[in-house]
Order: sequence, then C-alpha cells, then structure tokens
Amino acid sequence: MDLYSTVLAMTNETLVASFVAGDSYPDVWIRDLNTFITMASGANPQTDVRNALNGFFDRQNATSGEVPDGYRPNPNATSPNEPPPLQWPSCTGDTPDACKNNVETDQESSLVSATRQYVDYFDDIGFLAEHITQLELALNFLANYRTTDTYNNLIWGGTTFDWGDCQAEDEVQDCRILEPASHRAIDVYDNAMYALALQDLIYLESLLNRDSSIYQLLHDDLRSDVRKYLWNDDTQKFTNHLYLEEQAFDPSFDEDLVYYHGGTTIAMLAGFLTNDEVAASYQRMKDNVKLAGGEVTVGLTMYPPYPSDLTTKMMGEYTYQNGGDWAWFGGRTVSALAKLKFCDEAREALQPMLERVVVNNGFYEWWGKDNTPNGSSTFHGSAGVLGLAIQDVNDNC
Repeated sequence: MDLYSTVLAMTNETLVASFVAGDSYPDVWIRDLNTFITMASGANPQTDVRNALNGFFDRQNATSGEVPDGYRPNPNATSPNEPPPLQWPSCTGDTPDACKNNVETDQESSLVSATRQYVDYFDDIGFLAEHITQLELALNFLANYRTTDTYNNLIWGGTTFDWGDCQAEDEVQDCRILEPASHRAIDVYDNAMYALALQDLIYLESLLNRDSSIYQLLHDDLRSDVRKYLWNDDTQKFTNHLYLEEQAFDPSFDEDLVYYHGGTTIAMLAGFLTNDEVAASYQRMKDNVKLAGGEVTVGLTMYPPYPSDLTTKMMGEYTYQNGGDWAWFGGRTVSALAKLKFCDEAREALQPMLERVVVNNGFYEWWGKDNTPNGSSTFHGSAGVLGLAIQDVNDNC
C-alpha cells in the first residue's frame, strides 16, 4: 500500500464513531468539524453526521444568530435558553453544554461551510431547507455584531496568533474571552473564512432557488475590503492585525515582520490572491521552514514566532499556536495548491506531513520544532484535512 492509501485508511479509521475534536477533547467543536466533516461522512452513518451538525443548530441563538464553539454530546444535558450574544462560558473542558471562545470569529462561518459539505456529500436538500434561515442568521450575526463603520465589511475578533483562539496578551484574565483588557483587531483568517462561508451560502441558496444577490454583493465588497485594508503590496503579505483601538504589543516591536502561514492559506482558498501571489506566498512559507530550522513543515503557524517576553506565558516560541507546526493548516495549504494546479508544490508540501503520521502512528495535534508530536494523537482536524489534501492532489493533479 502506498503512502497516500495508507494515510487515507488511517483517516477513515480515526474518524469512525466520534465527532469530538480528538481523544483529549470532550466537546464537538464547529471549527474542527468543518475541517473533517467530508471525510467523516464517508466513515459514519448519515444520521450521525446530521446529528453532529444539529447539535449546533439546536444551540444557535435564535435572535442574534450567534453560534457556539462547541457542545458536550451528553443526552442528559440541557441547551442554554436563548443566551445573549457573547455570553457563553469559555471552553475550559468542564462546561456542561455549550461554550464559546469568543476572541475568535470563525464559528458562524464554519457552520455554514460544514453544512455545505454535508449537503454536498449526502444530497440532503430537506436538511438544507430546514436550516437555510439559520445559516443566513449566522452570517447576519457577523455583519451585525462583528463589523465597524471604519472598515466596512471586515469582521473583527481579539488579538490572537493568526487563526488561534487564545489572545496573545498576558494581561487578559481568560485568553479565550473578550474583556476590557482585550485588543480588538481585524485579521485575514477570520475574513477569509467569512468569504468562504458566503460562497458556500450562495451555492446553498441556489439549490433551493432562493435569491442570493445580497450575499453575492457582500462577498464582492468583502473581497475588495480585504485587498484595500489588509493586503500590503510592498511587503507582499497580509497585515497581521488591523487594530480598532490601541495595538496589543509594544510599539517598538514590528508585528508585521511575523508572517502568518494559516491565514495566508485560507486567503488562497478564498480567492484573495492572484496565482503569482500564491506562488510567492508558498515560496515564502518554504523559506520560513528553512529559517525555522528543525524539521517543521509549511504547517508552521508563523515565522518568526512572537518573542516570549511579549506574549502570554502559556505559549513560548515555537509552541502551540505561537509557531507550532499544525498539519490541520498545512493540509489546507496542500489543498489550496492542488486546486490552483500547483501540483509539484502540493505534493512536495504534503509528503513530510504524511510520513510523520505513519512513523508516529497517529494524527497528532501539533508538532514541535524538533519534530516531536504534541497534543491529541487522534486530532480529527489533522486527519480530516490530510485526507482531503490527498483527495485534492489525486483529483486535481
């Protein structure tokens, strides 16, 4: 059995009968489910996949449209009764039902995109018709609660490490929750996820013969705003954080010397970059891998990492979201390259990620600079995106 077939078989085995994020997580997370639902659909009964999604629809705020991060799949638990926006508890691992790390702004987008994948896989138009209004409401939440007049359609969150869900500042009491010490900021990851969700909603509306012109206009304006406010032609990279008030770090530190891999990858998938810019971005990622030393891949969250004396003490340099190496995003880099017909580059990027899955017999959450595995050994997001990356290479190359 070749490497691709071996890892695909491991992916299917890992995703059977569980929709939590991994073996160390008790909750189902929507940002994770969105990245493995297609592969999980091939490994589980349709009813189980549908129920995993319904866990979020059942807990969505019916007034604001806000979606939780995760929920505990406990049949004895009760759902919150119409929680007001931003009032779910943080996801500490001991909350009895729904929770949300509201410094991140990808939950509503993730639910829309996960639903599109489910509908595509099972052709379940009835499920779509039942939930289409909730999907619209989810994206309306972002427009109503996470935009500002200053930057038009761009959505904001807390100051996190690229796509991370933990604030970078050490002075916040709970790094997962917005509070007075937080620094609100706009980044490309959240907005690329939003754009992908708008694309998915437009497609889903077409399946029901519904008018999606308002969402098409919003998508086009969002794309324009990303290029206007976040893309820097001089440095050929996205601005890390466009702050709404004061910045999070000492002004002597030039934050834009840090290059975000994950947000750039999602921007590729969202169509924010030209083919020439995609090629240059991937070359920058390859250069960063060499500069980082060790045995990292393009799944590196960023390079260089934020200096330890400027950030939360829980994330030193090259650890977790501050410079850890995540196949959860590296696999999506491969998918973006394959879909855009950068086939040699896609295969090159994919190979070391698959090799270490086999060598270590598991889909670990993240990898250290010295190629040591960390976190859950059955991280479903890693399994899902690597499985999709293999399929995308096979289908497009």
